[in-house]
Amino acid sequence: MVELKREKALSELIGFILLLGLLVMVASLYLTYVVPAQGREGEIAHMEYIKGQFLDYKIGTDALWVNNAQGVSISQAITLGTQGVKTTGMFAGFQIFSPVFSGGMLSVNPDPNPTLSISVLNPLFNDNVREASSFGPFEPVNRFSGEITDPLPLSFDSIPSKLRLTITPQQVTSSTAPEEIDYNDLISQNYFYGAEFTSVDGQISVSYNAVRRYITKDYSWSYLGVRSFDNLPTGSSTDNLYYVRYETDVILNVVINDVNILENYVVKSNIGNGEACTIDLMDPVYGIRDKLNAPFDCNIRKIIGTNNVFNLNIDYEEGPISSSSIAADEEIFILPQSDNYISKDSLTRPFGRLEYNSNNKYYRTQQNFIYQMGGVFVTQMDGTSPLNLPLISITDNNPKLSVDITAIRLFGDESIAGSSPVQITSNLRTVSDSVLDSSQENVAEATIKIEIPYDQSKLEEVQDAQSLSELWHLVFNSIKRSSGISSDSAVVEIETDYSSNPKTVTMVINGYNPDDDTTAHDIKLSVRYVDFDVELDAVGKTIGI
Repeated sequence: MVELKREKALSELIGFILLLGLLVMVASLYLTYVVPAQGREGEIAHMEYIKGQFLDYKIGTDALWVNNAQGVSISQAITLGTQGVKTTGMFAGFQIFSPVFSGGMLSVNPDPNPTLSISVLNPLFNDNVREASSFGPFEPVNRFSGEITDPLPLSFDSIPSKLRLTITPQQVTSSTAPEEIDYNDLISQNYFYGAEFTSVDGQISVSYNAVRRYITKDYSWSYLGVRSFDNLPTGSSTDNLYYVRYETDVILNVVINDVNILENYVVKSNIGNGEACTIDLMDPVYGIRDKLNAPFDCNIRKIIGTNNVFNLNIDYEEGPISSSSIAADEEIFILPQSDNYISKDSLTRPFGRLEYNSNNKYYRTQQNFIYQMGGVFVTQMDGTSPLNLPLISITDNNPKLSVDITAIRLFGDESIAGSSPVQITSNLRTVSDSVLDSSQENVAEATIKIEIPYDQSKLEEVQDAQSLSELWHLVFNSIKRSSGISSDSAVVEIETDYSSNPKTVTMVINGYNPDDDTTAHDIKLSVRYVDFDVELDAVGKTIGI
């Protein structure tokens, strides 16, 4: 009887062990098949969520620049990871039976940072753009800086709204107390260097000079000599020596058709050594603008000088571009109108990108989402797909082409990694059109070039640069196809150099000009530049979705 009881206990123990083994087997199957499937589904859903957020971001930023809402910001939160612990169930309350949540990284302008340049041949410019090409590349403010030795010719096709001159005396002295001055020296020291502007049609002569003026407490001397010989100062040792105080004034003289409109007009009194003084000759107060007839030429030259020198800066705004000063086959780089100049030298513009890099645990395909130049792209191991093309369009109106480019630039440099939400704040800094006259066909040829520099010692940057160059090659081909132009047409040519550093992707829009005629305008190019300030801020998990 004792043996029978022992056998019953043994059967219960075996049954418990079998049941426990069954539970372990079920748990193992759950861990092997269900948890990865849940994790994979969660990560796929999260990738769809990220895609939607990037498309929403594009719509939001487009709304700002389309409405020219400068200074206005938009904010958007993006959850970096799947937050798997919060969103999936657990087997029997054990956390190990739930998927490990994934994370990601959101970056603004990660290296390498591509740059954009837009250049044209034989451009037609708006009338409110400054002439710069005849002088070469200059900073936005100064068109000429230095001592005038030879006459400096300028040509204007229309009346500029501003024509500013800056005079800077370099060897100016002044006296705080009366000094003994010989009368002969007083007469001979009249002018420093000056500048004379002559309009061929209007016969207008202008001089803008720094002049030493002799003054005393009781009377003053004119610019050309003694005003009055009555009550001469006392204390002179000879008849030609006088005790006087002196200062340097900047004066303006305007002569129109031999009539003195302004004579010895004091612009600034007692100017200091190296102190700049600027006037705008197009100011109506000087009476020059109303007398000018366009087109006209101006010659700037030195008129009278002593051993004293000054620098003359010439700056003119919203005037014309003289088409004769630009060769038909000369490459001109198009810049925002707010920069107020056109450079012959290559000028590239970083356009930046907003990028999300996934860190999936179960979905083996890692995906990177990119917002760049107004386009949204997704890249993964098997290639790149554009979700929205950048803001570059070509409309084929054979034999004319219309090309529209919106060059969006993102300012910012930061990255945040993890699984919590991140808030993206984007502020519209500026919106500016280019200098081209977009009311008509304005260029004979246009070139859009993407350059992607990278550090050859960093494998990750090399791979990223390769991926970005392949992306833009695909983008340019997609833009060409969407325009209806055949892939083998020379109207639009696409070239990519994957071996160089930087890697370059170039789209040349030749138009329908026969025999590469660079004098015929058959492309209507419209370019606008949009700048955004982008900031990333981490958001606490309790606030996240």
